[in-house]
Amino acid sequence: MSAYILDQEDINKLVNAAIWLRLNVFVKPNSGGSARWVDVVDHAQEVGQLLWRENHRSVNHRYSERTRTPKFEYSMSSNPLLGADKFPALAELVRLLERYKYQTCEHPGWRSSAAFDIWLRLGQRVLSTYAASTSCLKNGTYSKAALWSA
Repeated sequence: MSAYILDQEDINKLVNAAIWLRLNVFVKPNSGGSARWVDVVDHAQEVGQLLWRENHRSVNHRYSERTRTPKFEYSMSSNPLLGADKFPALAELVRLLERYKYQTCEHPGWRSSAAFDIWLRLGQRVLSTYAASTSCLKNGTYSKAALWSA
């Protein structure tokens, strides 16, 4: 499978997942300024741009290209992690996180990037929420009371 640029919709899903899961992230500016912790709710545009830029950087490195990262346009969406459809939404996020990593890990700076930190912390939060959701299953169906507490 070849490396490719993820579309804005996929990056938006990652940013929205970080918001829904109340993730704070460590942002290292591309140029100037100092690294800092930010709440994704207040910095969704910046976090999305950072994730997309890292994906472009990886594909550029893989194919020796110099494609510039377009301006990312954040778009809020409803939270699929609420209600009875929580489990399928989490499974989709796990697949998206793996796809993001596969498409973004091609360059030597990946593991020291802010995007890697966001990917790792978001993945940990998604997997812990996913594990809690699977324990809510009873006889192949959800226990609604357990779901709301997960």
